[in-house]
Amino acid sequence: HWHVDVDNAGGSASMTRHLLQLGHRQVALLAGPEDYPSVQERVLGYRAAMIGAGLEPRSYHCAYHDESATRAIQELLKEQPRATALFVAAGDLVTPALTASRELGLAIPSDLALAAFDDHPYYEHFRSPITAVSQPTHDLGQAAADLLFFFNDAETTERREVILPTRLVVRRSCGSTS
Repeated sequence: HWHVDVDNAGGSASMTRHLLQLGHRQVALLAGPEDYPSVQERVLGYRAAMIGAGLEPRSYHCAYHDESATRAIQELLKEQPRATALFVAAGDLVTPALTASRELGLAIPSDLALAAFDDHPYYEHFRSPITAVSQPTHDLGQAAADLLFFFNDAETTERREVILPTRLVVRRSCGSTS
């Protein structure tokens, strides 16, 4: 098994702990399809952080399509007690999260903290710049290339796995002043 990825569970746990440190106790996670390994890992990291804090995890799954995701977010934000923080486990879910919160009349970050897994350069240009888990995309590509060259040169069938760390990029969408 040859594999290069980021620490999905660790990045997700780190973001969840960040939201908890900001005082949120009703933190909901919206993740993509349940059968994706990276989604499963991100849910595990979130759940571990919530359970570790003695709180009930509230994780949901949806397709990455805007309409489906927007509806899922609207439904989860109508549940009581309402989530005060929403962690979307993929960059594809940021726009639906913004749309759903706007349609429900929720301002970010005063009514709802918003955080994402996957950082994008345009996040810093929003009215409330988006806090995100950043993946080392350049390093991922380099590690994959290195592994490919190793695979071509090696006479081994041993398992090789490279897991790279993520980094928390704190912006104002969760209420931070940075």
